[in-house]
Amino acid sequence: MFIITKDDLVYIFERNLRSTAIIAFSPDNSYIESRIIEQLSHINIVDFCRGDSHSIARTFDGYIYCSNNSNQLGDGKEIDLNIYGPELNQFFSDFEIIEICCGYDHSLALTLEGEVFE
Repeated sequence: MFIITKDDLVYIFERNLRSTAIIAFSPDNSYIESRIIEQLSHINIVDFCRGDSHSIARTFDGYIYCSNNSNQLGDGKEIDLNIYGPELNQFFSDFEIIEICCGYDHSLALTLEGEVFE
């Protein structure tokens, strides 16, 4: 889960068995951990989606930021959000993305012109 504060800070909440920032205890004996995502804070994020091991964020201006653990984004990279954080996706820099969506192991992006990228 992602949360954006009024101050435009972005937090991620994840399940973690070795949590240091515990905010809740879940029924399966794991903890819910929160941490700030600096790369996405103060850039006007308006939309998030998350697949099994990848995430996409869209800014008000249509920029796309991605994390990628198993090449779901089709860019050949395997980036761990916990280590590297999200990166600006350069492929979409020539398109105005108006909607994003993630599945278990795939992602979709809809452009203003009606094109869909998978």
